[in-house]
Amino acid sequence: MKGVQDLNGPGLFARISSDPDARFLENGFMYASYGAFKDSLYGDLPTLDSLSVQSVASDVVVLGAEAAVVTESFRFTAATKAGEDLEGQGVASIVVQLRAGRWQIVHSHESELNAAEVDTTLAPAPAAERSSRKK
Repeated sequence: MKGVQDLNGPGLFARISSDPDARFLENGFMYASYGAFKDSLYGDLPTLDSLSVQSVASDVVVLGAEAAVVTESFRFTAATKAGEDLEGQGVASIVVQLRAGRWQIVHSHESELNAAEVDTTLAPAPAAERSSRKK
């Protein structure tokens, strides 16, 4: 979470595997590749002024000497550069595996209870599209 809270893209991706067998899911959506996942998150970072994520509960299940599953429930608060505040909660799970001598995230899933609000606040539709939705 450190890279996310610091709004630091390189810090965020330092432990995420770019191997083709890695999988990334978010709010019912599976990214086609590491590149697509990275592009999506990098697209959100410039809209944020601040982000705070607090772990509510977490658990680790060791699968073996070279793999583990981490599950977590969390709360977050965010402020956008447009002046909007956002609060929410969610759950996440990751699979970490020892690859090439370092622990890497090879699978992640995150879901927020207020996913639609998160999406529209962090990536608002262009003004013309927002106005056509109201008609």
